[in-house]
Amino acid sequence: MKLLVFSIFLVSIFHASVQSEDETDSICNGDFDFYFLLDKSGSIGDDFPTYIAPFVESVVMGLLNDNIRISYIAYSYDAEVILEITSDRDKIMDGLEYLKNVYADGGTVISTGLDEIIFAMKYNGTNRAAVILAVTDGQDNDMTSALSTASQVRRLGASIFAIGVGQEVSYEQLTYIADDPPSTHVIMIDDHN
Repeated sequence: MKLLVFSIFLVSIFHASVQSEDETDSICNGDFDFYFLLDKSGSIGDDFPTYIAPFVESVVMGLLNDNIRISYIAYSYDAEVILEITSDRDKIMDGLEYLKNVYADGGTVISTGLDEIIFAMKYNGTNRAAVILAVTDGQDNDMTSALSTASQVRRLGASIFAIGVGQEVSYEQLTYIADDPPSTHVIMIDDHN
């Protein structure tokens, strides 16, 4: 329930944080890209299909309109693009089903997923407002790359929000990855429930 409340909060904050008039008009019309950046490291384990996939589904159901494009990217030591950025509702729903079967393994390296988002933004339309929702339950194993790739997606126009789940997450790391201020861009949750 906390995650659903946060997702609603997240979208409202994103709407309020847009700076340019063109982007404001675009957002008001629901014309933006929403990237789910999901930790699939070994520490997530069985929680991915049990908690992460249903959370993503609840957020997606609140975002569905023809102008919003959605992408799902799961990351550990490598990234898996589960759904390339699209507004095709059938593909979005198929991607949600696929999320229920993601195998969690490896370490936490968010830059692998951010690299995929950089690629998508460069080749699939950087003129759209974009929001990235990063979900993790661990500390990043390569903060140098994480900081670099987070800066790159910001320069392309994306806003980054982060959810840290559990006791192993570094709030400090998430504040460096997410946009400022942390009070509106980072949330810490005790567990997946």
